[in-house]
Amino acid sequence: MQPDHGTDSLAIMRVRRETVLEFARKHLNRFKKLAPKVLQGDDRAAIHDFRVASRRLQQMLDLLYPKPRSKRIRRLRSGIQRSRQLLSSTRNCDVLLQRVETSLARKRAGQQEFWATLANYLENRRAESMQEALEKLQKLNLPEIVLRLQDCFHAGSQSPQDSPHFLPGAPPSAVPAAIETFDCRVVRELQTAWNSFNAQVTKAQGNRQSATLHMVRIAAKRLRYLVEGINELGVPGCKGVLMTLRRLQRHWGYWHDLEVMEQMMAEMLARPKFLRNHLLLAMKTERLMLRNQKIKRIYEKRFFEETIGSADWDNLKLWVNGLLEAVPLSALKNQGSR
Repeated sequence: MQPDHGTDSLAIMRVRRETVLEFARKHLNRFKKLAPKVLQGDDRAAIHDFRVASRRLQQMLDLLYPKPRSKRIRRLRSGIQRSRQLLSSTRNCDVLLQRVETSLARKRAGQQEFWATLANYLENRRAESMQEALEKLQKLNLPEIVLRLQDCFHAGSQSPQDSPHFLPGAPPSAVPAAIETFDCRVVRELQTAWNSFNAQVTKAQGNRQSATLHMVRIAAKRLRYLVEGINELGVPGCKGVLMTLRRLQRHWGYWHDLEVMEQMMAEMLARPKFLRNHLLLAMKTERLMLRNQKIKRIYEKRFFEETIGSADWDNLKLWVNGLLEAVPLSALKNQGSR
């Protein structure tokens, strides 16, 4: 993956807002298509895909409508984010139930009772969280959010003379300059996402607390989804970068599953009735939690081995720096002050 320090990437990115809009519409359509399946409550795959579509849609919205955002855009962005957050607990239960079902299928006599008990606990938790999510999603009014986003994206496709929304917050007289500097906006968003990811990784190297590691995971997702949008613009090197980011995310995906399972087990053990009636199972649960903690350390180690100081990390930095150097810093500052 070699960085392009010339003007090719800059030229490719010019006047590409429509390309980003098309990419945003694609995720909006997927978001819209999955919403009815999510509201049925029993489709695990739909809930996962809906949450992924919401992340990608939110990332493209951030690129198309940078700060300072209008009140309307802030509300729509908040609605997308809220819809995802409402389903997080249900999604966690779905992931763990899949792991538990796999363990039950192995038919190991000594562990069947434990996994069956955990499955029952998770099913009850899922039913409660899904019911709560459905009630709040109905109030959120997803169809209205979709319609308003469609209107925004349609306005963004109009010619600059017809649409003051081409650069939200900019007066009509500033629109022509906005067209010429949309590439600056793309690069500025990349700079922000990269700086955040790099800072979180650096911080986590010296602080392996769960909350810190979770922030690394979130920063990695934001950077990856932004690079997916940049890839749509035809910028060289994106595919290699995306491969690296997906691999890093896999480590955190496995880590997160174990982290959530540990939390669920701790909640199950915290119930006095469970301890009284299942003392031996409680002891097995504690041993499994200790084993999971060891496995989590393995995934953490693999992640950090593939970041700062590794060849993939150096190539990632070279690619990011190549795009940052393609746009003069003065142009970035001027665009940021609009």
